[in-house]
Amino acid sequence: MVKCWLREAGAHNVLVTSAVNNNGVTELFALLHTEEGCC
Repeated sequence: MVKCWLREAGAHNVLVTSAVNNNGVTELFALLHTEEGCC
């Protein structure tokens, strides 16, 4: 899932990762987006 997300998001993944470190809410949003976009 993570590998697929890296390909889907690309450089955007870096921004999301930084946001996740700051806000846990962003992590949940990222996971939901991963399932919809990747799977």
